[in-house]
Amino acid sequence: MYIRASNDNSAKIQQLTDSVSFISDMYEEQKKIDDTLIGKIDNLNERQAFFKEKCMIYERRMSDQAAEIDDLEHYGRRNCLLLHGVPENTDVNVREDTDSLFIDTIAAHLQVKFLPEDLDRSHRLGAKKNDRPRPIIVKFARYNRRKVAFNLKKTFKGSNFILTESLTRKRVIML
Repeated sequence: MYIRASNDNSAKIQQLTDSVSFISDMYEEQKKIDDTLIGKIDNLNERQAFFKEKCMIYERRMSDQAAEIDDLEHYGRRNCLLLHGVPENTDVNVREDTDSLFIDTIAAHLQVKFLPEDLDRSHRLGAKKNDRPRPIIVKFARYNRRKVAFNLKKTFKGSNFILTESLTRKRVIML
C-alpha cells in the first residue's frame, strides 16, 4: 500500500511540476509579449508627443500668418471708407454711378468738395437686399483726401448716413 501511495503521489507531484512548468513558460511568453507591447506603447506615446509639439508649432505659425494676413488686408484698405444709408436705384436697367452718389452726399452733408479725381473707385458691397441699402465702399486716390472725409464724419449726426472705415472681418469682431 505504501508503494502504491508513493507512486500515486509521485505521479501527482509530476503532474503539478509539469503544470507549474507550463504556467511558468506561459508567464514568460506573456511577459515577452507585454514587454513588446509596452515598448510599442512607449514608441507611440513618443510619436504622439512629437506630433503634438509639431501641431502646436503649426498652430502658432498659422496664428502668426493669420495676423499678418489681417494686417496686410487692413493696410490694403487704408484708403477706403464705407458710406452707409445712401438709397439704391431700384431700376435694374440703369447702372448706378456710386462715385457721383458719394461726391453728392458728402458735398450736401459735409460741405466738402470732392472731385472725381479724388476717388480711385467705388461700388456697392454685398448682395442686394430689399430692407436696406447696401453700403458704398469708396477707395480714395490719396490718403490725405480720405482723411479729410473721415475727420468730418461727425457732421453726419442727425442724418441717415454713416461714414465708417473699411475694416477687416477680424477687426469688426474685435470692436
